[in-house]
Amino acid sequence: MSEKIIDVQNPAGLPTIKWAELKKHYEPNALKAKKNRDVGNLKESILSMGFIIPLFIWEKGKFITDGAGRFLALEMLEYEGYTIPDLPFVPVQAKNKTEAKRITLAISSQYGLVTPESIGEFTVDMNEIDLSFINIEGYNLEEIEWTPPKSKEIDVEDMKGKSKHQHECPKCGFEFTTT
Repeated sequence: MSEKIIDVQNPAGLPTIKWAELKKHYEPNALKAKKNRDVGNLKESILSMGFIIPLFIWEKGKFITDGAGRFLALEMLEYEGYTIPDLPFVPVQAKNKTEAKRITLAISSQYGLVTPESIGEFTVDMNEIDLSFINIEGYNLEEIEWTPPKSKEIDVEDMKGKSKHQHECPKCGFEFTTT
């Protein structure tokens, strides 16, 4: 029987940490509630694509600011007999745990709105890729169908003599005025 080893990718040459040291000495953040399904999806993602997203670690305080779910998934995989190689991480610069937690909140923030249209446009050419383990709250990526919007025709005669013109991008819906 061949050894089961997690594929860990580190193309940027980030520093790494030994799995045993991480488990023994580092505290994962508890920001997000984790359901078995969520950890199972993370586990499937790691098995399918490898460990491709580095952890974010505040070394001074032994605190995992980002990657607590991946940490749980790796624990499950280790229990199932997988060997966990050294893991890449991004060192987080923080003066104290409060600042490290603030950074955790910034990492986990979502500054844009995910819509059915944006997911559809983003995944339109991904028909052949297994998206079953990807989790974007409120969306099943395997069921979304998207067709590009028809471009709007501009009536040049209607625009003559007007000093300001309202426009809407046919691709994203952004509205703007020109003179």
